[in-house]
Amino acid sequence: MLFGPLSLLVMMYILIHAPNDAATLAIILFLTGGFLNMAWPMYFAYPMGITTGKTYPTAISIVTSVGNMGGFFSPMIGGHLLDVYQSFNVVFIFLGVCAFLSFLMALTIEEPIQS
Repeated sequence: MLFGPLSLLVMMYILIHAPNDAATLAIILFLTGGFLNMAWPMYFAYPMGITTGKTYPTAISIVTSVGNMGGFFSPMIGGHLLDVYQSFNVVFIFLGVCAFLSFLMALTIEEPIQS
């Protein structure tokens, strides 16, 4: 849960300073998507350790709902920023800030107590 946002933050910095070579950009975008998707299993597995079998469906539905809202609103906000500033750098900075906020939120999570 910490590696995903941090790697995404680094990849957004790399994308801002990426060369115009198509092969290099393809590799950078592939790595960006790969690092981003590495965090998904942790977000779905974490509720298993803090809930019961009865409450797990509710917990995972909250995780899924918040994730889907981020997936819905982020492209709209990014598109608006692109329309206003006419630069992808602003969009990458926005996504980097979101990744940093996600990292900070993950730092506040306490480990489940095993009994």
